[in-house]
Amino acid sequence: MKDSSHPLFNLKDLVKNQTLESLESISDPSIWQPLKGTDKELLAELLITKGQKLLGQGDAEALLFFEKAAEIASHSPKVFYLLGNVYASQDSNMGFLRSALESYNRSISLSSEKVDVDVWVALIKLLLQKGELLGEVGYFQAAKEKCQLLFSLAPTLAPNLLAQFLWLYGRSYFLAGKIYGEVIDFHEALDKYRLAAEKGLNLPGFWKDYGDVLFELADLLDRFDLYGEAAEFYLKSIKLSHDCSESWHSIALCYMHIFEDKGSLLDFDFAKSSFENAAKLDNTNYKIWLNWGNLECEYGKQNGDAKSLQESVIKFSKASDLEPNHPRIYRHWGEAFMFLGSLTEDVQLLKAAERQLALSLEMHPESCDTWHLYGICLNELGRYFSDERYYHLAIEKFQHGITINSQFPALWHGMGLSLFSIGELNSDHHIVEKASVHFAKAIDLGAAKSPQCWNDWGVALMRMAELTNDKIHIEGAVEKFQKALSLQDASSSHPADPELLYNYGCAMDFLGDYYDDVHYYEKAIEALSNVLTIDPEYIHARYNLALAFSHLGELVMDVDCFHRAAEQFQILLNLDNEDEMAWHEFGMTLLHLAHLIDDPALPTKSQSYFEQAEIKLMHAQSLGCSQSYYALACLYSLTENVGAGIYYLEKADVNNVLPSIEEILQDEWLENLRQTSAFQIFQANKEREL
Repeated sequence: MKDSSHPLFNLKDLVKNQTLESLESISDPSIWQPLKGTDKELLAELLITKGQKLLGQGDAEALLFFEKAAEIASHSPKVFYLLGNVYASQDSNMGFLRSALESYNRSISLSSEKVDVDVWVALIKLLLQKGELLGEVGYFQAAKEKCQLLFSLAPTLAPNLLAQFLWLYGRSYFLAGKIYGEVIDFHEALDKYRLAAEKGLNLPGFWKDYGDVLFELADLLDRFDLYGEAAEFYLKSIKLSHDCSESWHSIALCYMHIFEDKGSLLDFDFAKSSFENAAKLDNTNYKIWLNWGNLECEYGKQNGDAKSLQESVIKFSKASDLEPNHPRIYRHWGEAFMFLGSLTEDVQLLKAAERQLALSLEMHPESCDTWHLYGICLNELGRYFSDERYYHLAIEKFQHGITINSQFPALWHGMGLSLFSIGELNSDHHIVEKASVHFAKAIDLGAAKSPQCWNDWGVALMRMAELTNDKIHIEGAVEKFQKALSLQDASSSHPADPELLYNYGCAMDFLGDYYDDVHYYEKAIEALSNVLTIDPEYIHARYNLALAFSHLGELVMDVDCFHRAAEQFQILLNLDNEDEMAWHEFGMTLLHLAHLIDDPALPTKSQSYFEQAEIKLMHAQSLGCSQSYYALACLYSLTENVGAGIYYLEKADVNNVLPSIEEILQDEWLENLRQTSAFQIFQANKEREL
């Protein structure tokens, strides 16, 4: 007769009420061994449930309940599946995850005659989980092998199970692809995700994963169109789960990349609003604030927008509050300070940038990106103070970065900028030539798709042409500017960069001077006019456009060209009335015009232009433009005021702005002066000096 007082007598009631309080009642195998298989399963489930409660309370006795459950129902696939689930729930404990793996494999081995898809799916998920935690591809490979085995049974699977399985199958390829960087893995993953979607899988996590695959592939292939496709899947995820901060963050990153490519305000606004949504749902995630800061910083850099750069500084400060002493945050924070300081001419911000970048390097001294930014920051300080010492310090930073990675193109580019600035300060074409070599090195190492690098190389060559008067350099500069513009046109996403057009226009004007060729001047006028269409306040472009019109007028003796030059100079002086060179060149333009239309029979025709030229040149020299002395000497020679002419010729000599004696003797504008005894004395004195 059964002992009705035994605690296991009414096992179903115990399972139902979960009243088992300890292991004492089942410590003796003779008590539970007589139970039937189903009763043993029931008892094991009760033990697992009790162990879960204890585990939630942090009680180590939980493990004893799990071990006893495995002992009592040692032949039950279901019990080992349940144990696997409990162990897998402790995803931060590698020991538990190892036990979960053993339990799932045990469950599968015990049900060899029948495939339990739930167990297989749980095992595959666990393999992927461990692979992600440990960064070990072997787990992903094992997951793929399990998927391939299960896929052979696909015809027998219910559509909903097949869809979930395909999701995991695709994820195994995706995670392997992230580590190996193999495009084929991503395409295999996308094939599986597409099939899962066709089978009707419609879960927020699935669409988020689908977007992640496309996002990573876009990064790998530098395919900006794929960011747009990824964003569509993230949006599907959000429609099913609107409060998912991760999906909003991912959408923001997609549109941030698209904005970086296209420069579209619409994409910027979409990215910004997505960051806002992500931050509202999770304002403690430092990565959201860091990436949002990067978006604002990029907009500020592209558009010269101080407000956006200030916003980026605020976002980086928030990220740093959430994640103190993070080298990446300090690096981007320093970059924002640097561009803001450069834009606003605020040396304190440049110094703040230097401090942040130094802090970043203290924590991560192997970062070539940070060494590059540190060097650029010192270049900016050198520009601000016109101090060569900063450029030499910058070169030290770039060189240190190169010792870490000599194949990093930005470091060579940055060093080229430092050398160019030193050469510019000293008018030393040898140093400028070294800068040119460094730009070429950067191009060879991977900056060939960078319009800015080609542009900077062109600027160096143009400066060499100015210093050496060698046409090979200016022709090389034009080639580099054309390459920069073609790279920009090829993307057809950004509006034309005014800086590139400006430099190209200046080079064309230079060639026009060199070859006395109308075609080059017309090209210069076209390019510089386009710059002003984009940015009407681009002062240097307006100045050089005025010069190009004046040069063309001088070559073809066209009154209309001089008038158009004068119009541009007047607009320029309305913007900046203290520009001494604008006053000087305005005066020279009017002097050319006066000389062109001068007619002894009609002296009043040119008189007003001579008078206006005199006013402009006088004002230029009063502002400190010493070049105007020689111009005034020429003016007074043309107007036969030889006493004033000699006076300004001597002033030009005293201020070391006098051309060579050979040029003076050939200058047709000085013909009237050369006929005077005063000039003969001046010439004799100059020849004695020689």
